[in-house]
Formats: sequence, structure tokens, C-alpha cells
Amino acid sequence: MALSAGTSEAAAPSAKLRSISSPPKAAVAPGATLKVSGRVVNATRSSAKARVTVTVRRTKTGKPITLGATTSKRVKAGGTAAYALSARLPASLAGGSYYVRGCASVGSGAAACLWGARKLTVATTPKTAPAAAPAPKPATTPSPDAAVAPLPAPGPETGPKFDVLVFTGTAAPASYESGLNALKAIANDGGFKVTQSSDAALFTADRLKDFRAVVLLGNIGSPLSAAQEAAFAAYYKDGGGLLAIGSAIESEPQWSYLTELLGTRADGAAVAAFNATVKVADRGHEASKSLPEYWKHGDLYYNFKDNVRGLSHVLATVDESTYAGGTMKALADHPVAWCKDFQGGRSFYTNVGANGEFSAADVRSHLAGALQWTAGEADPVYSDCGATVLANYQQVKMSDNTVAGSPGLKEPIGFDVLPDGRVLQTARGGELRLHDPKDGSSTVIATLPVYTNSEDGLYGPAIDNDFATNRWVYLYYAPQTVVNVKQSNGKTRTITTPPNDSAPTTAPSLSAWDDYVGYFQLSRFKFVQDASGPHLDLDTEQKILRVSNNRGACCHVAGDIDFDQHNNLWLVTGDDTPSGGGNSGGFSPHNDMKTDETQTVRVTGATGGSFTLTVAGQTTAPIAYNAAAAGVRTALEGLSNVDPGDVIVTGGPVNAAAATVLFDGRFSETDVAPMTVNNAGLTGAGAAAVVATTQEGNWFQAPFVDARRSAGNTNDLRGKVLRIHVNADGSYTNPAGNLFPESQDTDDRSRPEIYAMGFRNPFRIQVDNHDVAYVTDYSPDANTPENYRGPAGTGRVEVVRKASNYGWPLCVSPKLPYYRWNFNTTTPLDPTPQAYECDNPERGPQNRSRWNTGATIDPASEPGRINVPPLTQPDIWYSYRDNANPPLGTPCVAYYNGSGGTCPQLFPELFTTGVAPHGAAPYHFDASNPSTTKFPPYYDGAFILGEFNVDTLREVRVDKDNKIFKINRFLDCGAALSKTSPFPFECDNPMDMQFGTDGSYYLLTYGDGFFQSNPDAGMYRWEYVKGQRGPQAVLGATPTDGIAPLTVQFSSEGSRDADPGDSIRFAWDFDEDGLVDSTDPDPSHVYTTNGQHLAKLTVTDSTGKSDSKTVRIIVGNTSPKITVDTPLDGDFFEWGDKIPFTVTASDPEDGPIDCSRVTVTFVLVHNTHGHAEEAKTGCSGTLQTSAEDASHGDYIAGGISATYTDKGANGQPALSATDQHVVQIRRQQVEYALDQEGTTTAASSEPDAGGGQVRASLDPGDWIAINNRVNVAHMDKQITLRFAGPGSFPPFIPATPAGTELADVEVRDGSPTGPVLTTVRLKATGDSTIYQNFSAPLDYTGSKRLYLVFKQLTDGPVIPFLGWGNLNWVAFTGPGITTSSTKEG
Repeated sequence: MALSAGTSEAAAPSAKLRSISSPPKAAVAPGATLKVSGRVVNATRSSAKARVTVTVRRTKTGKPITLGATTSKRVKAGGTAAYALSARLPASLAGGSYYVRGCASVGSGAAACLWGARKLTVATTPKTAPAAAPAPKPATTPSPDAAVAPLPAPGPETGPKFDVLVFTGTAAPASYESGLNALKAIANDGGFKVTQSSDAALFTADRLKDFRAVVLLGNIGSPLSAAQEAAFAAYYKDGGGLLAIGSAIESEPQWSYLTELLGTRADGAAVAAFNATVKVADRGHEASKSLPEYWKHGDLYYNFKDNVRGLSHVLATVDESTYAGGTMKALADHPVAWCKDFQGGRSFYTNVGANGEFSAADVRSHLAGALQWTAGEADPVYSDCGATVLANYQQVKMSDNTVAGSPGLKEPIGFDVLPDGRVLQTARGGELRLHDPKDGSSTVIATLPVYTNSEDGLYGPAIDNDFATNRWVYLYYAPQTVVNVKQSNGKTRTITTPPNDSAPTTAPSLSAWDDYVGYFQLSRFKFVQDASGPHLDLDTEQKILRVSNNRGACCHVAGDIDFDQHNNLWLVTGDDTPSGGGNSGGFSPHNDMKTDETQTVRVTGATGGSFTLTVAGQTTAPIAYNAAAAGVRTALEGLSNVDPGDVIVTGGPVNAAAATVLFDGRFSETDVAPMTVNNAGLTGAGAAAVVATTQEGNWFQAPFVDARRSAGNTNDLRGKVLRIHVNADGSYTNPAGNLFPESQDTDDRSRPEIYAMGFRNPFRIQVDNHDVAYVTDYSPDANTPENYRGPAGTGRVEVVRKASNYGWPLCVSPKLPYYRWNFNTTTPLDPTPQAYECDNPERGPQNRSRWNTGATIDPASEPGRINVPPLTQPDIWYSYRDNANPPLGTPCVAYYNGSGGTCPQLFPELFTTGVAPHGAAPYHFDASNPSTTKFPPYYDGAFILGEFNVDTLREVRVDKDNKIFKINRFLDCGAALSKTSPFPFECDNPMDMQFGTDGSYYLLTYGDGFFQSNPDAGMYRWEYVKGQRGPQAVLGATPTDGIAPLTVQFSSEGSRDADPGDSIRFAWDFDEDGLVDSTDPDPSHVYTTNGQHLAKLTVTDSTGKSDSKTVRIIVGNTSPKITVDTPLDGDFFEWGDKIPFTVTASDPEDGPIDCSRVTVTFVLVHNTHGHAEEAKTGCSGTLQTSAEDASHGDYIAGGISATYTDKGANGQPALSATDQHVVQIRRQQVEYALDQEGTTTAASSEPDAGGGQVRASLDPGDWIAINNRVNVAHMDKQITLRFAGPGSFPPFIPATPAGTELADVEVRDGSPTGPVLTTVRLKATGDSTIYQNFSAPLDYTGSKRLYLVFKQLTDGPVIPFLGWGNLNWVAFTGPGITTSSTKEG
């Protein structure tokens, strides 16, 4: 329940115990003096003394033994004081381990308590001894790599340290004899006692308290009564331990509490496996650290009904590919040993020993460690069974974009964490923000004027390793004005690049790209903290390095920065190449060909007759007025100067659509004179055939469509990992060990800054404490492989341990080459297709690009070496459908070299789609780190991988040979601001990530959307809290700007505390004076003076933990409004069309709008993000789309993004507004649906321009949502479904006769239960491979999200197991919005 600060709380603590010292590691004797100290906070509103009482107890719920109390000096309200206490342990205190607890209070107020971080060990001495026995040797904290330790040995003549009950229930002795012998041997070595019994009478409160742990050795049957079960539950909750071994998973199947402790139950009988491989992930836990990483272990392996990961800590998994019978295929994750701290006790289950065999040393070592932990004797740091339990983590949202007008994140790019926990964050538009978790504030501390066409803008940031003393902050940005850049004539000039101009894609002269030569600037600036607040001093800029680029085209900046242990700066750079440019089709863009001549032929007004064409003096035979492409080609090839293959004709018939003639063969890359036409043979009023030249031959392709000039160029800094050492004056040197030592560059054909090359868009880099770089390289966009061209788009994760070449753009890896390609004809370049030589151990494929050899000069690049270093294999590589249904497997050459081969699934734990790796953050556990929220040692040496397109994080573990060992789910997360998300955490489009110096995991997300301030973006910190979670504040405000007097309605909706026993209260400060102005959850406030006012919400829970958020209110200026009027949201177009736009903007202070301040951009929408393309200035115009964009994989659409920035008013800063509409293509591939329920994907059996898949397993109640909204105002008011089915499986499932009425598909508005707009009746087609179109009228107003809901017909057929069939696509017909449109056929 949420409480306001003014609500009475009887349990509100009067003090807060901030810290309590840990007892000594060495055991102490009864009667010894224990020194306890710490700090205490006065939580009352007046000055007072605080009293601290210290107790010990055997279990956290056991009876306390008071050691003593002390009173602090008088402490002011809210102040902190030290306390110290010397307490004597009772002489009669029994030996064993004890929890230490301190409780603080003021006066008669309620106490607040804190457990010590380490347990107190008490060692007793024998009564007959003449002197006290020597104290045991002080325990040391083991390292994760230490050999397994036996259980602690008892002191001289002290007897067993503790007793363990091994309960066998109704099991036959032969089934547990080996296990019991093993446990007795372990007990003998460990100095404890084993009591074996099958007597359920032991399960009483009095008897169970004698045992430190209970072992269920195998299947005990069901011997316990309800009272005995209750006694065990009470024993467990009072700090007892449970170790369940092997077939114990089958015990007491109706006992729900045991199921809760185990976490799951067996799913059928165990499967025999004689040589299965168990992957042991936890290398620090006592139960697993001595086992091999790859443990060859024969046993009986259970399948389990549920995967316990996230609810329990998984130590080991079995690899189902090493034996038959495993059914836990989801993410290839089959746990076999796990544990958890739960409800006061400790629970451990291991599948090991299910076959009854326990003689092997590794099995006994495993059980010894499991018992040591279950008995509470294992090191609590390294044997932490909470390490991967989701409830032990707290996600703190430090900032977001949910409040309009607040500093928030804007369009976030990257971040770095300052030593004090504050976060620096870049926004692409040029703003550097500072987020302070202590007060929840977000502040713009610098604004750089940057060029922002496409993906250009502000990148970074990073802080120097010596930031605490030198205060340097590093940024990577595109300046609006570039100085002394080279031109095609060899001269240099200074250019201010037009912000919204797009560079030409082809031109007759290289000078066409002179105006678009630019660079990114790597610089550093001083961070200043003074009376005016934190800010970046832009006057202190030291310009370090330039990276040339080609402006006016998309994409691939990269731009992330990090430092290694030697304070060397690492910078990743992208290949500066459009994803589909130069007709690359989403494969490798390496087109340096001159253009082929392209002309079109179109007949209008004709009712019959024919026409002729003349080429270089030769005239064709008559061509029919309605000739198809083949007829035009036949006529042209009939000429003596045109051979077969010299022309490629597409389109037509010529009276309905233009036929395009591409001149190739003898005419390849040459300028062909326009064909002339004779219309004399045409009939009809005004009949005419017209020839138009759409592309002249022998023109240059834009340099930016060949990534060999950049990523593959040894003398260019793009598509690289750069490593330099920055000197005090901002100059730099190149560390030894880079890829191209300067001393060896005798021909000036390489750059010594390059550490690694051959990257596409290495968007993120993190360097670990061993100077190893973790790089994530974003994938090309081809959705499927293409024979003799290349693999499907493949994302890569490169763990860069040495100077390397990763091969892009000619290779994905040494084993994944692209083929030599004719980009003009979209066919292999060679009669017998030839792959690039990527596997040569001496060198990579030669770079013979015209831009690299020096044959032609690209002003933005310099010629490099033809021979490049040999290739290095990426550590992870994956594509769109590796693990889909059916899977294509991890990309391999067999699936595109014409052999028809298949590929294995090498990384089944990854994704079924996506291919947007965004960040790989390695973790190093530092035991000396004082942070109480640092991640546990389990994660030491692992790295966290982010996948941008599927809102997912993964834990990646590497083996001792630096190979990928195991990939697991990590902090299950998904969409933000979703009330229906099944995940406990948010990671909506992971953008940047790292572990801070505090050991917490930080994540920046982009949110769903493109080139705007997405409301679901976030800056997060994950903390390991294990039972000490704090509240989360959520602040809302409406409006956030306007003219005084301005009434703002504030909201705390969404504020919460995850701990069920905690309440929360609210405190608002509206004017930055530090005083509480309101304690209401949702107050309002009137601002009467102009200025920028910071409002702050603090949420405090009943334990005293708090969280704050702030919002900036601007009084004196009002945000403008802007609306995209044309096209409508959800209108239709096709790739290559021109889209007209109209925009309306208004601003109450500006008056009439200056349309030159309006920018409208066309964005290629790709799933939930976008790539900016052509931009225009003005309130109306047209935007040209690219036909090549159709090659992108996954869901694609067009985005129209319009922005207006006002002039500021009344001394207040300028404000901006953005409106965006999405335009759809007519055929929607349903396999790309981002939202659906109940369906699966399957391979398509018909030629398909999409991903080669369909939606299958269609059953009653299933639904599929069309991505984004749809508006049919400019369409034919009809929807068409491409359907096949149902299938059959005679004699069990007979065929359904074709034409049988099968099912209804309701088209609903806004949700699966929204209003029905129309219904499409499906009929059986005869088989699931026979497709037919089924249509229905669809007429409504406005823009709507459409949901296709499958409904059973009354008396309709039910198709068991197979479902109704397959849905391939959904289509809409009509002209759409574009000035040149193609109707869906």
C-alpha cells in the first residue's frame, strides 16, 4: 500500500543502522570479547541519542542472545554518528556459527536492524583439557579457481561439528547404498556426522532441530504425514538445509512445499546417458569449482517440467546434443544442479547420482560441496546461491523520456559512469547529459553544434582513467563545418555541410561528392564542477584525431570509446556505407563498377499496332503496342549489334507500365545513346511510344557504396578498432602491438592507429582488465542466404585478443566468404561463380577496389595495400533464422555455395531473429570493492551481450581456451512501459552497457522508434541486493513548459517497492530549496515566475531506503506543435516511390511559422528502429525512397519524421517538437509480426519475397497483429490473406476436401478483443502447401492497428495437432499516397 508522508505509520523506524562491522574470520571462544562498530542515523525530526543493541542467533528466525547495548552521542535530525561496543560472549555459548544483528532506535521509536555481512564462528574446548585447544586457523576467502576444500575439520576431541539426516524413506537399501557410503566418507573427511534413517517419525520440530541439513537420498516415496511435512517446513524456514539427490525429484509428488523448494518436478522417467557432457558454469561454488568445465558424466538424466533458471541458481547444465532423450530444447538450457536461499533456509538439488552410482571422486567432490553449502558452512561470497536469482536484483531507472520537455535522454547514443556514480550520456543531436542517481536529476551540461544528417551527430562519451585528477571527458562528433578537407582536384577547402542534403548515388564526375566530404572529430574536454554546477568547458577542447567520412548518406558511425589498463584509448568506427547501397541487396556492399545504361520504354494512348526502336543505327522489327518485357528483348536481340545478354529487359507490358532496358554485355559500363522510336505503326488517338534515359552509362557509383574503401582499406580509419595513447597536449602516439607498425609503413599505405580492421558497424566496445576488447558488430540486412552471393545477414561478436583482420566487406569470417558480384545485373560476376579467398592463412582477400588501388581517388579516403592481413574468426556469429522454426542453423558456406547443404546450430541459446548485437560488457569481480551492490563472483570472466532488435540480454561464458562455453538468459527483460510484459525488468532496445566501478550493471536503451525522444528509452542501473531492495520513484508532470502563471499537475503513478512488506511515502520539492512542499502522491503547483525550475520527487520505503527523480519545468516558453498532414499514418507506398509530404507547425510565441526551420526526413523503419535517409527543409515537398531498401531483412516500412524548433522566448531556451508517421508497403509478411499469440513460424513452400517463412499452427483464439497502424483511405478498401491448409497425416488426420469452409479471421481494431472491422472466411485449399488468396472488404476511417483473430466456425472442422494451416502474407490493394505507385498483384 502506498502511504503519503503525512499518513501515520506506527512502524516507522526512529533510526537507521547504516553499517555494522563483521566479526573476525577466525573462530572465537565462549567468553571472548567481541568488538562491534558502525554508523547510525537519527531518522527523527529532532536532535537525539541513538541506542544500538547487538544480538547473535543460530538462525535468522531463531531466539536472539543479547550481547550488549551502547548509546551514541547526541545526533541532529537526519544526522549520522559512529557507535562502538565491546561485548563479552556468554561463557555457556555453544560452539557453531551465529548471525550477528544490530538494532538501532531513538527514544521509544521503532528500531531498524541490520545483519552482519559475515557469521560469527564460536569454537568450544573440551572440559577435561588442561588448557584451551588452539583456535582453528583463520579461514581465508577462496578464489574461484581454488581446489575444492573439505568440510571444516573439528578441533581436538571436540566431536562432530554438526549432524546431517540422510532420509531414505521407503526406498530399498540397494538403491541408496552407494550414495550413503559416499556421504559417510564425506562426513568422515569433513568432521561431521551422518544419521541415516527411513523413519518418518524423525520429522518433528524437536528431532529435526538436531540436524543442520536433511538429505533426501533418491526417491523416498511418500512416507510423510501432513504434520510431518509441516514440521519440516518449519525447520527449513528456521534456517535448515535441504539437499535432494538424483531421483529425490520424484519424491512426495503431492507435497507442494517440496515442489516449491525443488523448483520443479521430473517430466517423465530419467533417460540413460553413458557419456553426456555436463557444462559446469559456476567455477566458484564449493559444489562445482573442482569439476571440469566439460564434465563427461554418465548418469540417468531427468527432463524437468519447468526450467528453474531465474528462480534458482543454476550451477551446471547437461548438453542435450551429447545424448539422446533430452527435451529441454528452449535456449538449449537443461539444468542438472541448482540451489537457492529461500524463506530462511537453503535448498540444493542435483541430478547427479540418479543412477545410484557415487563412487567417482568428482561425484563425491560435488556432493561434499553441496553439503557444505546446504549446512551453511560454505563461503557465502563464492558459494552464493542467489547469484542468478532474479528476485535478488533491483533495476533502478535513473532517467527516461516519459516526461515531455524534461532533459531526459532525448535520442540516446552512449554513456560512461563517473567515479562517484553519476552518469554522462550523449544524445545524437549534440547534447551531453549528466544523470545523478542521488537526487534523480538529469542535466544538460554541454551542447555541441553537430551535423546530424542520417546517423551523424554526437557519439561517445568516455572518461579518462585518471579522471579523478585530470577531469578529461572524450567525445566523438561530426562538426557542422569541416576544415581543410580534400577535394577531387587534390586541393583542400573548408565546408559547412548542408544539414539536410543527400549526396548523389551516381554522377559523371567525382566532383559531385566534393561538397559531402567530412569527418568525425575525436576530442577531449574538461569536466568542471563549480558554483554554477557541473558543466563541460568547451573552450578546453583538445582535438586528437579526425576520421574522414562521406556525408549525405547513411550509415554506420560506431563511435564508442573505452580505455585499457594502460590508459590507451580505444575507438571503434563504422564502415560509413549504406546497408543496401549500390544495389548490394543487404549483402556485401563493395560496388565500384561504373553504371550500365538504363532506358525505359512506355506506350500511351495506343489501342493497337506496333512501334520500332533504333539502337546505334540498327532498327528492330515491329514491336506490339502491348509487348511484354520478353517481346522487347527479342526485338532488340534481333539486331546485328545486339547479342543475347547485351540487354536485360524487365517490367511491362509497355502499354501498362514502363519496360526497363538495362544495357550490359558489350555495352557494360558504357554510355549508350538514347534509343529512338518510330510510332507510325501505332493506332489510337495520341498514341506514342516514349523512350527515357533513367541512368546514363559510364557514371561513377558513389564512393560510399563500396566498403572496401573504408573497412577493407589498410590506410583508412573507418570500419576499425583504433588504439592510441593520448599525450598531455592532446597529441597521441601509437602503442606497440597495433596491426600496422609505423616503422613498417614504407609506402604510406597503412595507418598505425589501427588495432583491428574489417568491421561493418562495430557499435560497441568494452576493454577488460586484461586489455581484451569486446566488440559487437551489427549485421547486414539480407534475411536469407543467396546461392553464389553470400550468407544471410550475420551479426558478429568479436573478442579481440590481438591485432586482427575480421574481413568485412568481402568476408564474414575465414569460412564465410562473399562471391564476386555484378552489381549492375545482380548476378555473379564470373561465368563460374567465384568466392573471395577468405581462408588463406597468409593473407586476406586482395582489395582491388578502384578507391583502394589509387586508380580513382575518393576525396574522403586514401589508397591502401592490396594485400591485407589474414582473417581472424569471430567468437559468435548469428543470423535471422538460425534457431527459428525450422532453423537454418548458424551461417555456414554450405547453405549458399550451391550444394544445398545445411548448417548446424552452434549457438542455440541465442535468438530466433534479431541480428543486432549492441554491446558486450565483461565483468571482473573484485572482492576488495566495498560496494554492497556489486555483482557476485559467479559472473567473473563472463560478458553480457545485448540484442537490440529483440529486447534481450544474454550471459556469455568463455572456457579456459577462450571459446564460447555457455550462453544463458540474463536478467529476463523486455519492452518498457508495458503492463502486459512477462518480464520483471526492462531492456527496450539495448543501446549501450557496461559494469561500473561499483560492480553494478548499467544499461542505456533506445526504445521503440527512430530519430526522436522515445518515451520507452531508459538509463538503468542493476544492483545485486539479495533481500534489500529499495523503492522506485516514477515522476510525471503535465505540462512541462508554458507561460506564467503555469499550473503543473504532478504524478507519482508507477512508483513502487518490490518488497511485499514495505510501504512507501512521497515528498515533493517544487523549487529546489531542499524543503518538502507536498507529501501528496499527485499534487499540483503553480509557477508564477519565468525560468527553469527543477521539481523533485523522493519516494521512501518503510526501511528508510529512498529514490528520487526530477523534472525541469520551463516557464516563459511553450513547446511548438507540429503535425504530419500528408502522408497519413499507415498510408501505403512501394520502395523506389516518391512520397509527397505536407506539415503544419505552430508556436504561440513565434507567431507565423518559418518553414525553413522545419526538417522532414524519410526513415527506413527496420523492426522497432530506423535508418535516416533523404531529408528536406520546408512544410511541403517530396521524399525519394530507395528501391534497394526492399532488400532489408525483417519488418520494414517507411517513416516520415518532421521536426520544428522554435526561437525561444522570454529568455528561455528554444524548444522542439516532432511528429512521425509510418507508411506501409502493400504486402505484409506475417512471419515478421512483432506481436502475436499462439502461432509459430515454418518454412514457406512457395516463392516468397519475404523471409521464406509463414505463420503456422493456426488454431482458434490465435492472433497476429499487423506491425504499426494501417490507414486505407487511399486504398481499394480490401484485405487479402494468402493461406494454405489444412495439412493431413493419413490415416490419423485425413485430408480436408478443398473448398470446405474452414475458419473465420476477424480483423479487429486495436487489440485481439477490439471491435470487428471485417471478417475473412478461409476455405480448405487441399493441402498446407497449396496457397490461395482469400479477401474481404475493409473500410474504416482513421489509422488503426489491425489484429487478425482466428475463430472456429460453428460445426467447422477441427484439425488436431496440425492446426488449420499456414498464413504467408496479408496484402492491401490500391494507389496509396505515392506519386508513382505499384499495385499489389
